[in-house]
Amino acid sequence: MDNIQNQPIKPQNRIVLVAVDNSTELDVSLMYAALRAKKTGARLALLHVVEPADFHHWTAISQLMQQENREKGEQVLLRKAEQIEEIHGLMPIFYLREGNPAEEILKVINEENNQISILVLRAARHNKGPGLLITTLSNKLISQLRIPLTIVPANLSKTDIERIT
Repeated sequence: MDNIQNQPIKPQNRIVLVAVDNSTELDVSLMYAALRAKKTGARLALLHVVEPADFHHWTAISQLMQQENREKGEQVLLRKAEQIEEIHGLMPIFYLREGNPAEEILKVINEENNQISILVLRAARHNKGPGLLITTLSNKLISQLRIPLTIVPANLSKTDIERIT
């Protein structure tokens, strides 16, 4: 019997994963991912990673800060899900994790869901590089990815995205 990881994924079972944060550039990558998923018959998943609160002196305050960060992450996912539903027609799958963003992305892709077939990240709009997450994934962790990584430039227009998806 073949290993499930080696079996082809049917289009309706494929998942496009988008890393979600609070950046203004995110809407471009969300639109790209939603249109790509819709046109290929795939589902869309949103992953938001809450970095741990770094407040070691008082545990209660640290826990409260972490809970507030988690609630903010949930709100970001819900707001973005509404946009996705308008474009794609389906409610996306949600992943809300705590920890290092690059490591959590790898866990979701490599350990939790073998139906994820592409990872979509947004590039930063400024000239200081593509952004910390892209730099970390492409420099240090790319060899650990089992799927393609798509980096969406922040300067694409809606027309550009519709043309290339």
